[in-house]
Amino acid sequence: MQVLLNATQAEVTRIGGDFTHYQALLELNTRIHGWGFNLLKYGDGLRSLHRFSGKFLHLTGAQCKVPLLLYSRQLPVADPDIRKTDANLIYSVVSVAQMPRRTAMPQVWYSQGISPSAYYDWYGAVTQQDVVTLYQRLAPRVTVIIIGTENCAQRLQELAGPLPCPVLVIPQLTWVPPLADLRLKDPDRLRFLFVGRDYRRKGLIEVLQAYKRIRSRYDELELCVVTKADASLRRAIAELKDVKLFSGLPRSDLLRLYEKSHVLVVPTHADTYNLTMVEAMAKGCAIISSNIEPLGEIAPDGEVGFLVPPGNVEALEYRMLTLIEDKSLRYQLSSASIARYRTHFAPDVVVPRLLEAFTLALNLGQ
Repeated sequence: MQVLLNATQAEVTRIGGDFTHYQALLELNTRIHGWGFNLLKYGDGLRSLHRFSGKFLHLTGAQCKVPLLLYSRQLPVADPDIRKTDANLIYSVVSVAQMPRRTAMPQVWYSQGISPSAYYDWYGAVTQQDVVTLYQRLAPRVTVIIIGTENCAQRLQELAGPLPCPVLVIPQLTWVPPLADLRLKDPDRLRFLFVGRDYRRKGLIEVLQAYKRIRSRYDELELCVVTKADASLRRAIAELKDVKLFSGLPRSDLLRLYEKSHVLVVPTHADTYNLTMVEAMAKGCAIISSNIEPLGEIAPDGEVGFLVPPGNVEALEYRMLTLIEDKSLRYQLSSASIARYRTHFAPDVVVPRLLEAFTLALNLGQ
């Protein structure tokens, strides 16, 4: 089977975000016999219209947002590729790729579903209802929708109503070799790790405040921060002891940093999936994150770590102290993190479900 990924080579080379879906699927070309995954070769000029409309959303009134969202997802950029390819179906990520205007080819649409309203309040560009309308208008042209979590899939079906296509729940495909032995982590120096490009949204300000309080009482601690830093953040980090800042870190180095770290701490204010937590669990990190939906579905509270209210520095500090002082609990949570990755997120669990979804779409589209 040949799958046409609705993204260009230039888009796939971008770091992070929903483009990681396409990057992960391209990996299947060398791993799965009988399946091929291809990128768009044409229409790069029209792609720029989508980027322009996305920026324009921030400058318009509410009455313009939904029409722009709909139009930006319907630009016929894939049409030349459809005519010149032997693809059997099209795979699109809703937030970054457009749907072809007219085609009988089956289409699989990956989305993180509909988030809690607080998520859209944080961004401010679109409302939850805008996204509901997007699904209601475009879902009739989709063969199968894949959602990353049960929580967001349920909210989608509650708010958008019955959709004319199957909605499947499959975690995002993640290629991370699990840590083989927790003893590879430094037993004498506890390392906290923060990873997130948008450091304010991901809760780094609160992490630094909590770490500053804790650091005065404990010596063998370290905080590693992987983010896109501005001058303000660099000044704040310079004032703290044993905080290391990494910007533009290659993925191979990030994976090694996961392996060396004991706790991923990312008390985000708004997230719909957070792939970082999945990667960190694969490498044996206990997790401290926020108790916002659907993060508890990815990293259950008390099983692989702790969830705290976003913006609550005191609760964050308390849980960080818990993992500093209770080494056996930390080891237990780290072991559970690896086990959860293997049973829920590892490629040998996710890939067969994805291929079944693609096969279903092909059968429904015939």
